[in-house]
Amino acid sequence: MTASVLSVSHVPVAEIAAVLARLYPIESLLHVGFGSGRGELSFWKDLHRSKVVLIDAQEIDPNKHHFDGEVKAITAVVSASGGSRDWTTSQLTAENSLLSVDAHRARWPHARGVTVETIETQTLDSIVRTEGIHNPNWLVIDLHPASEVLEGARAVLDSLDVLILRTTSHQFSDWPQGAFLSETTELLDLRGLTLAHLYAVSDDRFGVAVYVRGTYKEQTTKLLSSRDGLAKDLESVRQQLGSLNQQLESLSGEKSDALLACDALAQEKTALSAQILDLKRQIGAQVARGKALESDNQQFQSTNQELTARQALFNEGLAKAEGQIELIKDLLLRDEARL
Repeated sequence: MTASVLSVSHVPVAEIAAVLARLYPIESLLHVGFGSGRGELSFWKDLHRSKVVLIDAQEIDPNKHHFDGEVKAITAVVSASGGSRDWTTSQLTAENSLLSVDAHRARWPHARGVTVETIETQTLDSIVRTEGIHNPNWLVIDLHPASEVLEGARAVLDSLDVLILRTTSHQFSDWPQGAFLSETTELLDLRGLTLAHLYAVSDDRFGVAVYVRGTYKEQTTKLLSSRDGLAKDLESVRQQLGSLNQQLESLSGEKSDALLACDALAQEKTALSAQILDLKRQIGAQVARGKALESDNQQFQSTNQELTARQALFNEGLAKAEGQIELIKDLLLRDEARL
């Protein structure tokens, strides 16, 4: 099978590995190029395993990563044939490699301070023999070029059920000065490992190739293809859920505004009710005062009528008195005239 007939998926390798682990349980796993252990190819940390061997050019402290299970760390540079090799490093990347300076700069164009030194390398087969590692059934190659490791791992390849390796370029070929993906696939076919899946890690230039032992090849392909379809459906559901969550947040905001408005109206209602009660008290007081004034007015009118009647009697008595006085005056005048 060649890479051209496979679709490129963007499903995370951890999810693909979880599917593969059901068909090919991890008994012993080799991780070449472990580095800081934070990359996507450290997926196996979350899977059940009995033994893990970490290999990297830099010293690894297993205690630092809090692994579960049996873990062994080996400091070594893995190459196709072992012996002295040029080792290319740079200041701005952790990706030290056996690539030439030109290939290294092409792979990491922003790298600065690129230097070359001569170091001793080992093949993966020799490391496995020396360390007494028996029949690893998973191999993860987390470096460039992966072909350097594969060329020196013929015995290891024969014991593998699953091989996962990094690959590059838009056509998913291995990096310059290594075998193209198709050539790598031909080499692995001879060892009974078949290319089952390709997926992109960050963009179409970088990806991961998944090879499996032929026993479950068809099941693996179907499972991974189904997984891709489910992943797309899940992404669609996640987008819908995101949209619904946004609507819910919007409605929650509107609900919150409405509740605040209701609280404000309730407070206003309470204040108005208090004002109405106060007005009722004032009106009651005014009504009571009006009734008191009306009672006083009635009493005043009664008193006024009584005074009017008395005034009339007084006026009548006064008129009579004035008449008597006039009569007396007239009598006196008459008596004076006689005298």
